[in-house]
Amino acid sequence: MGDPHPEGPGKTAGVLIVYRTRWTTPTQANRFCQKIFGQATSSQGYRYRRKGVLDTIPHWRPARNVIVVRAGDGQKVVTALKEWTEEVEWWPVPLRPQDRRRLSEGLRGF
Repeated sequence: MGDPHPEGPGKTAGVLIVYRTRWTTPTQANRFCQKIFGQATSSQGYRYRRKGVLDTIPHWRPARNVIVVRAGDGQKVVTALKEWTEEVEWWPVPLRPQDRRRLSEGLRGF
């Protein structure tokens, strides 16, 4: 697909990413969630978090299989998703002021 912000840095505020999963077992689905979204887990009384790609990238998920990130982070997310999903599509999108603020403040999730 190429660079998710073809218009150049600063021209596009965000990237809307839509993906379709391909796993066939619950184990594959669990690994996908661990690698992409991270996972809180515990073992023998210890609690910790397995970091995922989106733990370090400000984002939000407006719907299932949809992620919005800053334009500069789009390529990293698309590349990670391509390893685990059947299909990934993305579009540069303008963001409302409150959405820009959400991404610039580093808030994650939705």
